[in-house]
Amino acid sequence: MLWARVWRSWLISARCDHRAVTAGMIHGLWYDGMSAARTEVEVRVVGRQLALLAIGTGYTLHSLPIEQLRLADDVYPGQPLRLYSLKQPDARLVVADHSLLAALRKVHPGLGRGGFRRKYLGGMSLGRRFVLVGGFTLVCLVGLAASVPYLGEEAAAAMPAQWERAMGEKIAAHITRDTGTCTDEPGTEALARLVSHLAVRNGYDPDFVVQVMDAAMVNAFAAPGGQIMLTRGLLRDAENAEEVAAVLAHEIAHSILQHPTRAMGRALGYRLVFATLLGDASSVAGMAGQAGETLLNRSHSREAELEADRIALEILNNAGVDSRGLATFFERRQKARLFSGPRGSDILSTHPSFPARVAQAQVYQREGMAAMALADWQALQGICNNGKTTSTEEGKHDHE
Repeated sequence: MLWARVWRSWLISARCDHRAVTAGMIHGLWYDGMSAARTEVEVRVVGRQLALLAIGTGYTLHSLPIEQLRLADDVYPGQPLRLYSLKQPDARLVVADHSLLAALRKVHPGLGRGGFRRKYLGGMSLGRRFVLVGGFTLVCLVGLAASVPYLGEEAAAAMPAQWERAMGEKIAAHITRDTGTCTDEPGTEALARLVSHLAVRNGYDPDFVVQVMDAAMVNAFAAPGGQIMLTRGLLRDAENAEEVAAVLAHEIAHSILQHPTRAMGRALGYRLVFATLLGDASSVAGMAGQAGETLLNRSHSREAELEADRIALEILNNAGVDSRGLATFFERRQKARLFSGPRGSDILSTHPSFPARVAQAQVYQREGMAAMALADWQALQGICNNGKTTSTEEGKHDHE
């Protein structure tokens, strides 16, 4: 719908404006269409090519023929340009500075007119703008009730990173408040090394916060802002470190794809939209803490789970870790059916089914090295030993 695309463009613009023009340079965000990663680039017109340069180094990351550029969406005053190339239709370049279009027209005058599939509406008359705004407002009022989950999801995805981290910390505290977390030092250090290895070898900042819940259920969860929780039961049930690494990679994939953040946005709906518009970070964190249980009980979609599985296998393969552990973990869980706990946004979600996930895993899996040294694996399995756990509340008690 037109109004939905405009809303999404407004949110993207809010994230891009501070990257717009500095000292005469045009900045943008490049999405390669093959992963969830985004890259901040400097955009320059070089001959009949649009060059995307690495910030700071000036190294050319991509070069796009200007004649093959198209607008992905209609563009309105104050909204960013979203461009793609006919050679890379799934990739996107998002630029807040509209002067780029004028620079492109000097090379190829048809751009933004007949040369683009979409329209550039920067020169619209006041009367037409009034009609457009009036129609847009009417459509918004009519469709608001049905679209609240979608708007909440988009607001969540566009919120500042520090808000997302605060939201995740509140949710993690809520989830672990009764069980506490395991903090045996050798196991904690071994887990940190595994997280760092998977993240760094895939080009991610190793700022994921991974905790082990002192709970017997076999499970794992991801919350917004890179918060990930494994359970004591999962570590003791796993046959080897490669299965744990596969589960961890799956939750990292959910995190980088913002699946938990979007799920929370759908749960909070219009409350998150208004808090985002008002810039009320404290309200966002407070709502997240109250809605932590809701996140656990909401299943990710079939597409989201399969996507997280696929990205997890890429993470393991890029790190050189044997990725066959994901399929073996699913196969054993399918046979055992020993799951306990809320069936929601977790590694054992049954949507899609285990056979479908095993089949995909077997397509992408590769043989590789051990995920951890034997000493680290033994330390991780004993992370909950000797009663060394911490609780987020006084008077912690065990429900097992």
